[in-house]
Amino acid sequence: MNTDLLLVPRSKLSLPLTPVWLLLGLVLGTALQLQQDSLAADFFYAVLLALGLGGLGLG
Repeated sequence: MNTDLLLVPRSKLSLPLTPVWLLLGLVLGTALQLQQDSLAADFFYAVLLALGLGGLGLG
């Protein structure tokens, strides 16, 4: 019973944050690519995309 109560707020928090992480990844990736720093852009995009997909999995 206690574990179910702990999981409810986590799923409610992860759902609205997931699109935010994906948008941050797209914005940062695009901004860094415009600055011709493709390696950093790919890194930030991959990290934030993984966080966003992780949020989808938790939700």
